[in-house]
Amino acid sequence: MFRRLVLSVVLFGAILLNPLPQAPARAASPTTVSFALNWLTNVEFAGIWVGQQKGWWSGAGLQAKVRGYDFSNDPVLLVAAGKYQFGFQDGASLIIARSKQLPLRAIWSSAQKSPFAFITMPNSGITNPKQFKGKRIGYQAHQRYVMDVMLNSVGLTEADVKPVIVGFDPTVLLAGKVDAYLAFLTNEPIELAQKYHVHPNIIPASQYGYNFYGDVLFTTDSMIKSNPALVKQVVGVMDRGWKYAMMHPAEVAKYVVPKLDPHDSVSQQTAEMQALSQLATAPGAPVGYMSASRWKAGVDLLSKYKQITTPVPADSLFTTQFLPKT
Repeated sequence: MFRRLVLSVVLFGAILLNPLPQAPARAASPTTVSFALNWLTNVEFAGIWVGQQKGWWSGAGLQAKVRGYDFSNDPVLLVAAGKYQFGFQDGASLIIARSKQLPLRAIWSSAQKSPFAFITMPNSGITNPKQFKGKRIGYQAHQRYVMDVMLNSVGLTEADVKPVIVGFDPTVLLAGKVDAYLAFLTNEPIELAQKYHVHPNIIPASQYGYNFYGDVLFTTDSMIKSNPALVKQVVGVMDRGWKYAMMHPAEVAKYVVPKLDPHDSVSQQTAEMQALSQLATAPGAPVGYMSASRWKAGVDLLSKYKQITTPVPADSLFTTQFLPKT
């Protein structure tokens, strides 16, 4: 009995001096960050995809969850309802949302110029909005204000044209069902050129009064207040990924097709990424940059054309506090 007691004491002492090896600590699970897109999962959101491809999200301890646009849920409403943390939308849409008391704020912009444009058939002779008078003008129902702004910039109104609500199929232009079709510079003109060998006239909205930021990354005021560190991480990866994509359009296109975008070709997505790069910067305005004067001009424009009834302060629409230092 005494020997057993001595042996127990010795063993206990040995354990204290040489503790048993500990099980390895579990790696922390990545934090999910969710995004609601305002279009399909293609190169338009290259910042997200490059971050995945290069491991920059996981390197920051994050995992991106993405919802592509499905024509029934506006990312503005999804983020405002707390179903997604971040979203992408046109700058004008964010101003309209804020005027309706939705607490959303822009934190980064992928485009200094709007990608909106009207396109017309090459032999139509229609090369500017003044020539829309009496013509059938096709536009998507939720983007009527783009047409209104462009018409007003040349002294016309909807009463001077024949408005036609269309979908997202530019072949209505080829079929002669409309005389002008509201498109994205980065999408439909490329599709018509590559698939149908038609090179349409392009009438950029940015040259006719529609001067809004494009594909703005936004979140809620509460997210900015409660978790600024996370917002800064997200903006950092997005900005880094977008700048890489601008320099390597073909590489990004090959990553996207067909994994994320089975409906387009690598050549089409390469051309789209190149077109997006042309809109991304402006003199004195790098990728992501936003200014109060530009937002205020947008508020004034939408107020003028009665797209909003209550003007909102420009500084409530955006913040640059999370932009990478350049």
